[in-house]
Amino acid sequence: MENQKEINTLCMKLTKIKKVEFLKEAGYGQRLDKEVLQKIKELAMKEGITNATEMKSHIALFVKSKYSHIPKSNRRFHPTTQDLRFHISSALKSNM
Repeated sequence: MENQKEINTLCMKLTKIKKVEFLKEAGYGQRLDKEVLQKIKELAMKEGITNATEMKSHIALFVKSKYSHIPKSNRRFHPTTQDLRFHISSALKSNM
């Protein structure tokens, strides 16, 4: 009975480790690139771009011109719309 508990515990720990590794590979948990973050702040504060969809297209052009080989699946350089909403809001709040 005790061995069964140890085996179950070990299996659960391995599952958690694999899940964390998968999330890291998928781009979750990555911080936004500093230059991309700076560009978001610049566009939000100086250009007045507060629409996340519009910001996404500007950031895509910026990343493509600066780093031509970054895949769109890399969230470090291609943030989601929700990520952009958060960073636009943060930029505008820090400007107040």
